[in-house]
Amino acid sequence: MNYIIYLDVFWAVNTIMDIILLWLLGKIRKHAITKIRLAAGGIIGGFGACMTIYLRGIPIVVSFFLQNVVLAYGMIRISYKKESIRDFFFDLIYLYGLGILLNGFISTILNRNFPYRQNDSKVYAGLVLFIGALCSLIILFFWKRCRKFRIEEKNLYDVIIKNAGLCCRGKALLDTGNQLREPITKRPVIVAEYDVVKVLFTEELQNAILQFGSKEMDTVHPIKWIPYHSLGNRNGFMPGVYVDEMLIHMDEKEKIVGGVLLGIVFESVSTQKQYQFILHEQYITE
Repeated sequence: MNYIIYLDVFWAVNTIMDIILLWLLGKIRKHAITKIRLAAGGIIGGFGACMTIYLRGIPIVVSFFLQNVVLAYGMIRISYKKESIRDFFFDLIYLYGLGILLNGFISTILNRNFPYRQNDSKVYAGLVLFIGALCSLIILFFWKRCRKFRIEEKNLYDVIIKNAGLCCRGKALLDTGNQLREPITKRPVIVAEYDVVKVLFTEELQNAILQFGSKEMDTVHPIKWIPYHSLGNRNGFMPGVYVDEMLIHMDEKEKIVGGVLLGIVFESVSTQKQYQFILHEQYITE
């Protein structure tokens, strides 16, 4: 490619890309992020990139140390508060990794035939920034998704529910956000998918659960009314049924809990079908 990059454009592109990179690093590493600190870190990175033009004559070891250690240290220390040596070490690894990843994405995409003038530095710079910002959002999205899956997998337990000589089994997610309790007894509630636990109930009780909240509901059956409020601002009641016991497999041991209250839902509790129950944390911690 025969395009000309002027020094001011070169500085601006590197400064903004460093700000994007530091923002992405802060999101992934869960650092407190402030706009002024990110801007200062990006400006230092931009000037450091420009200095590489004037450092071509010095020994490569010195140049490498100044660019990849001193400059990176300055960018990270300015961008985030209270950085320990351990935090800086991991931030440095992530910074290099994310930088290589973004550079690879940008280089791969810009090597395609795009309808822009190859000698127009501003158009080229705009493409670099747009692709860099877009790829950063994509990286952050997939990072959060993978992290969510790792957390969920760590908090998954094999459970067996028993009632009246019948049993069903499945996976349960320990969710500290599940604060459901039966309003009178204050017993914690385990959210359970109806299709999984219906085998525990008689046909009459199944019909009563399916008719829950309707005029035809049979109030003779021991169904509790459990109020709930979801993150989507949905409010309502779910049917609650007591079962004999629940067995929770925890590492090498098994925990047995008697008189468990199930809150029945008629849809999947996991979008990825990874689990069928949502545990109240009291069943694990008590």
